[in-house]
Amino acid sequence: MADPVDALVLDLLEWIGPAGRPYREVIEAWRTSCPRLPVWEEANARGLIDHGQSGNAEMMVSVSALGAERLAERRRSLDGAASRDTLTSLDDLRALFAEPRERAVKKQIDWLDIHCRSYVALSPFVVLATAGGSGIDASPRGGVPGFVKVVDAHTLLLPDAPGNNRLDSFRNILDTAQVGLLFMIPGFDETLRVNGTAVLSTTPADLALCTDERRTPKVVIRVTVREAYLHCAKAFMRSRLWDESSKVDRAGLPTLGQMIGDQTGIAGPVETHEQMIKRYLPDL
Repeated sequence: MADPVDALVLDLLEWIGPAGRPYREVIEAWRTSCPRLPVWEEANARGLIDHGQSGNAEMMVSVSALGAERLAERRRSLDGAASRDTLTSLDDLRALFAEPRERAVKKQIDWLDIHCRSYVALSPFVVLATAGGSGIDASPRGGVPGFVKVVDAHTLLLPDAPGNNRLDSFRNILDTAQVGLLFMIPGFDETLRVNGTAVLSTTPADLALCTDERRTPKVVIRVTVREAYLHCAKAFMRSRLWDESSKVDRAGLPTLGQMIGDQTGIAGPVETHEQMIKRYLPDL
């Protein structure tokens, strides 16, 4: 088989999967993804798919025995390439990189010194990273500068705020208690990284410390600091993230509502970006 049809035919077989799919669903997917290429025709002509009626008389498409064999061949080929091109040990990795300098190693401390505390006090934005049985998550959290409270040299309080109620971060904290925080300050190319353990606190004292004129949080993430270190400016300098010339016109993408509607097939209210901002204001 010749590219690009080759790879697309196998992609079609992977998508159909062992359980098969309704004929109408397969045809619709082909028509909307690659109608100008003979992917469907090639899969049929080569005997890689079977057709038949299900118990409810709906026409189904399934991967034939030959199609399953072709898929297995591709997987073996990909596995072989991955084993040759994938690093599997620290020695393999270190062979590509020099040892870190003493300063880079020793900058990691296990407490919040005056510089870390000052950074947190100026920061209006942090990314909260967690992992657990529910998956891996990196969640943006924002507020006024200093919305994350420094209790002492080993403790931070990160208040909850109204969101989408998925609770991804909270569920992971319940599972593993492991968290990573990346603090940012607008205009600063340096960041602050903090790793540690966390609990979900409803202690009145913690809630009181995180209460502002807008609300008292339902939950506070209480972080016990295990590692803290300032990260160099290179990534932000490369991206020119804060540079005025780097800003992208919001009209370059559809509204969030439109994009999620396309992804989920669930129709929502038609609103402009400005209308969405107005709707969010009570929760900010």
